Amino acid sequence: MVKAIENAIDAMSPADLYIGRGTTNIGKNRSAADPENPLDKTLDVLEAKNSEGKVTGILFIAACHAVFNNDGRNAYTISANFPGTARDIIRAKTGTNAIFIQDVQAISIQDLRQVIKRRERNWQRMYLK
Repeated sequence: MVKAIENAIDAMSPADLYIGRGTTNIGKNRSAADPENPLDKTLDVLEAKNSEGKVTGILFIAACHAVFNNDGRNAYTISANFPGTARDIIRAKTGTNAIFIQDVQAISIQDLRQVIKRRERNWQRMYLK
């Protein structure tokens, strides 16, 4: 890891940064029985281009875990999932690597309290039958 950091520092060069914001429908609130629970669909993208205009890196951020549901009550698998596929597509189209960051956007205290109450009710329905 240290060598990778040293290589990155040695390869630094000026770049222009471009920021984009859109939405994605990739996620869902899998822990909520109520479809009205908050779900952040924001997709932020940061693109770096060198002085020749070549894309040298892409960072994309979404509030969605890279997991998928297996059989069983709590069987979730951590994997490259959609970020891995997105990285492959970005690399094929731009010739550069992309980094995914999972982000959870801030919500109000009132919304947070509602989410906690719903999760408690869902937990009770699932485990205290």
